[in-house]
Amino acid sequence: MTSLMSLTIALTSNNGCWISRLIQKFKGSFVKVMQVERNGNNGETYHLFEIISSRNSDDICRELEKEQMLKDVRLVRSGRDRIYGSGRAVCSSKCPLEKVNCAFLRCITSGVNGEVYWHFVGSNADCRRIMQKLTDNGVFYRVVELSTLKGRNQITGKQELAVKVALDLGYFDYPKKVNIKHLADLFDLSPATLSEEIRKGLKKILNQYFKNVDSIELLDEYRAIEEKHILLQLYQ
Repeated sequence: MTSLMSLTIALTSNNGCWISRLIQKFKGSFVKVMQVERNGNNGETYHLFEIISSRNSDDICRELEKEQMLKDVRLVRSGRDRIYGSGRAVCSSKCPLEKVNCAFLRCITSGVNGEVYWHFVGSNADCRRIMQKLTDNGVFYRVVELSTLKGRNQITGKQELAVKVALDLGYFDYPKKVNIKHLADLFDLSPATLSEEIRKGLKKILNQYFKNVDSIELLDEYRAIEEKHILLQLYQ
C-alpha cells in the first residue's frame, strides 16, 4: 500500500496572491483557506477561508471587497477578531494551482514576512511531481515539510472548517445563535450535506480526544455504563 505524504511549500510575497497582499497590509493577521475548488479552466478557484486578526474588521472587509483577484466575496464576522468568507479567486501566473493538479491540495495558510504556505497531500511521486512542475515553470518556492502522514482517519480541512464555523457562530449553543440553513448558505451547500460534514468532523475530533484521555475514573464509569447497556439489551 502506497503511503501518503504531506508536502508544505512556501511562496514569497511576490506571487500576486490576494492572501499575500492582505497580510502585508494588515500585519499580524492570519489567513487560512480551508477549501479550494477549481472552477473549470478559466484560471479561477473557489476559496472558503478564515481570517483571524486584531486589526479593524471593517477595514479588512472593505479591503477584501475591493480585491481585484477575489470576486463574489461573501463575508460573515464572528466576534471582534474573526472573519469567515468565500469568493472566486483569480490565479496569477505564479500560483501553484496554475502549474499542478489541485486534487491533492489540503489547505493554504499565511506565514511570516508575507509568505503563503501551500499544504499538499499525495503519494511520494505526486509530491515530487508537484515540486518538479513548479521548478520547471520558474515558480520560486521553498520546501517547509515533506513527511509521511500518520493515521488515515484524520479530519479533512472542509470538516474542520465546518465544525469551527458552527462553533464560533453559536450553532452548538443553547439556544442556538445560528441555524443550519444559515451555515449552509455560507458554505454553498444544502443543510443536509453540511450537517453530515459537521457530524463526520465531530466524530473524528471526539475519537482523537478520547484516544488521548488517560483517566482511570473515566474508564471505570465507561465500563459501568457499557455493562448497563448490555444488560438492558439482554432484557429487552
